[in-house]
Amino acid sequence: MAGGKGTRIATVAADIPKPMIKICGKPILEHQIENLKVCGLTDIILVIGHLGEVIQEYFGDGAKWGVNIEYFVEEHPLGTAGALFMMPQLTDDFLLLCGDVIIDVNFNRFIAFHKAHKAWASLISHPNGHPYDSSLLVTEIMSPKEVGGMPEDTHKVIRWMNKEDERLYYKNRVNAGVEIVSPELLKETMKNFTPRHPENPNKIDLDRDVLKPNIKSGRIYAYDTPEYVKDMGTPDRFHEAETDMLKGLVYARNLKNKQKAIFLDRDGTINKLAGFVTNPEQFELIQDVTDKKQLEILVEEKLINIVEAFLQKAKEQLKRNFSPSVLYGLCLHLNAVITGKREKSAPDKESIAEILVYHRAEYLLSEELAEQIKAEYAVELSMEEILLLTMFLCYQNEEKTENARPVLIFAFYGVGIASSIAQTVSNMTKLDNIFSYEITSERASAEVYGTLRNFLKKVQQGKGILVIYDSSFLGEMLLEIENELEIPIRQVRVPVTTLGIELARRTLTENDPDKILQSTVESIDGLDCYRKYIVTLCTTGKGGAEELKRYIEKYGQLEDTEVIPMSVTDKELLRDNLKHLMTTGVVQCIVGTYDPGMFAIPFLPISEVFGARKESLPRLFRLEKEAKAKIDYDAMFAYLGEQLTHTDIEKLRKILPDIMKEINSAFMELSLDAEAGLLIHISCCIDRLLAKQEVATNPRKAAILLQYDKEFKKLLKIVKPLEKTFHVIINDDEIANILTIIYQL
Repeated sequence: MAGGKGTRIATVAADIPKPMIKICGKPILEHQIENLKVCGLTDIILVIGHLGEVIQEYFGDGAKWGVNIEYFVEEHPLGTAGALFMMPQLTDDFLLLCGDVIIDVNFNRFIAFHKAHKAWASLISHPNGHPYDSSLLVTEIMSPKEVGGMPEDTHKVIRWMNKEDERLYYKNRVNAGVEIVSPELLKETMKNFTPRHPENPNKIDLDRDVLKPNIKSGRIYAYDTPEYVKDMGTPDRFHEAETDMLKGLVYARNLKNKQKAIFLDRDGTINKLAGFVTNPEQFELIQDVTDKKQLEILVEEKLINIVEAFLQKAKEQLKRNFSPSVLYGLCLHLNAVITGKREKSAPDKESIAEILVYHRAEYLLSEELAEQIKAEYAVELSMEEILLLTMFLCYQNEEKTENARPVLIFAFYGVGIASSIAQTVSNMTKLDNIFSYEITSERASAEVYGTLRNFLKKVQQGKGILVIYDSSFLGEMLLEIENELEIPIRQVRVPVTTLGIELARRTLTENDPDKILQSTVESIDGLDCYRKYIVTLCTTGKGGAEELKRYIEKYGQLEDTEVIPMSVTDKELLRDNLKHLMTTGVVQCIVGTYDPGMFAIPFLPISEVFGARKESLPRLFRLEKEAKAKIDYDAMFAYLGEQLTHTDIEKLRKILPDIMKEINSAFMELSLDAEAGLLIHISCCIDRLLAKQEVATNPRKAAILLQYDKEFKKLLKIVKPLEKTFHVIINDDEIANILTIIYQL
C-alpha cells in the first residue's frame, strides 16, 4: 500500500510519495522489495495514488530487482483496504505491507505460522516505543488447568484496542501493519459491511472495517517477532530507523540470523556461562551489564569487546584491577579517534619520559591494542596516541586523590531536570565528577547564592568547575562565587526554560512555527544555542571546502552566519557532523559540487556561486536565486591567486584549463559543478604540495584504484604536465581523490 500522502513526515521530503523517501540512499519501498525478493516473494502489486507516477517511473515492471510488479492506481483515496476489494487477482492468501514501514523480516517463518493456524489473517506484532498511539492486540491465554503445566498463549486475537479506546493494563503487543490476509476474510467482511463513509462507500479501513469486526471468528492470529519493524510516520522515527540501519541493527534482527539471549533470575542478576556449577566459587556475575547497554548507544559493540579483552589481558599481565571508568574512557577515546572526531593532541614531554622509563609494560600492551585497532578499523595510531592509551592504564596505578579532576555541574530550574541530565551523563561516561544543582522558583536570590556557593565549595576537587546552567542571573552569581572562593569556574548558558516559556507564550498569538521561532530567538538575550550555518562541501577533503568558505565569507556579507567546511569522504561522519550542527542551530544550505541529500538541507551548486555576480551573492546565500549564468573561471583564478600563497597562479591559469579539457575528453563530460569543484581541488592540492603539507588521504583508495585501474593510469599521464611545471608528485591518494570527484563516488 503506497498511496498515502505522508503529511506527518513532510518535513523530511514533501515533493515525493512517502514510500520513496530515501533511507541510507534507497527509497523505503526499495528496501521492502529487496526483503521480499530474498524470501522468494516476487509477484508484487503496488497500490499507488498521491504522486504515484514517481513510484511507477522508478520501479517500472520490477525486472531490475528480479521481481514482477503490477500497479493498482487509486483515482481517489480508498483507505487502507478499499483497493483490496477491487482486485480480481487476489484469489490466494497474500502478504500485505504498508509502504512506510522499515522492516527486515524472515517472511517464510511468518507464512509457515499463518498456514499452521489456518488463519483468515495473521498480523505481525511487536513491542514498540509508542504503544500509546498504536493499535494493540490481546491474545487468548489458556490456563494451566486447561493445558497442564504453564499458561499457553494460543496467539488467537480476542481483543483489538485502537488508540482511542480505553486502556487499563495492556501488553505492548502492537499491530505492525504487516499482515497475511485470506480472500475468505474479504468475502466474510462484505456479508455485513456498512460503509462508514457514505459519500465514498469504497473507502475501507483495514483495522476498523476488516480485522477488528472479524475477531469473533477466532481466525485472526498475532505473530510475535523481535525482528525490526518501524513505521516512518514521523521525522523522529525516520531518523531513528536510518541510524539503526547504518549500525546494521535492522538486518541483524532478522530471524535468519542468530539472536542473542539473556536469562535473568528473579532479582535481575546475570551470570557468566560456566557449565555445570558445583560450588559458589565457580559462579561469576557479569558486572555493569545494564550500564554497558548505555555505552553501546555511543560506541559499537565490536570496539567495546576489543577494549574489554585488552583490559582483561592487562589485568592478568600487570596484576591490576581496572575500574569501569577505564573501560568507558578508553572506549569513548578510541571511538573518537576512529571516527575522526578527536582533535590531535599529545602528552607533555615530562609524561612521555615517565611513561617510557617507568611504564614500559603498559606501553607495550598499548602498542598491541593499536595493532588490533589498525587491523579492525584500518586506522593507524601514532606514537602520541599510543602514549595516551598508556596513560589510561597508568592512571589506575597512581594514588590519585579525590581532588584530581575538574567537576561538571548541571544547574537548572525545576525538580528533577538537572539531576536527570547529570545521571544520564554519568551513566554514559562512568565518571564520578558530575553533579547537579536544582533551583526551585520559591527560592530567593540571596538563598540561591548561599546554597550554590556552599554546594560548589563542597563538590569542587581542586581543579576547577564547569557549569552548564539555564537562568541568566546564575551567570553573575557564578562570577561572584569564583572571586569569593578563588576557584576557577567556567560557565555555559543554555537558556532552555526561558526559551520554552517564550515559545509557548507566542503560540497564543502566532500560528506560523517559523515566525514563532525567529521572533523568540531574537528576543532572548544571550541565546547562543541557536545559530545559522552554511556548510561548504568538498568531495575528497577540506581543501576545496576551505577555499569556498573564504570566498563566501569575503563576498557573502553574512554577518550572522557561520561558514563550516566539511568533507564527504566519509558519509557517515558527514551525517554525524551535520546532525551535530543541527542540534545547535540551523543549516541554511550546503554549497559544493555534490548534494549529499541529507536531512532535506537545501543544496547550492558551486556553479551558481561562481556564475553569479559578486554583488548578488548575499541574495544567493539567502536562497533568493536569480537566473544562472556560466561559470566565470577568470573570477575563480583571480580569487585563487589571492588565496594560494605558494602557487604561481599565471602558470596554473595557462596549464590547468588544458588539463580539465583532457579529463573531460578522456573520461566523461563533467557537469559545471563538478568541473568547478575539480579545478579548485587540483589548485589547492598543488598549493599544499608546494607548501609540503600533507595531502588528505582517501579511505577508499584501494577499492577505487582497483575498480578504476585503467582510468588511474590515464589520469597519471594527464597530470604529468602539472607535476613537471610545479616540480611536485601527485600521489595515489590524490589520484583517488580526483577520480572520486569525476565519478561522484
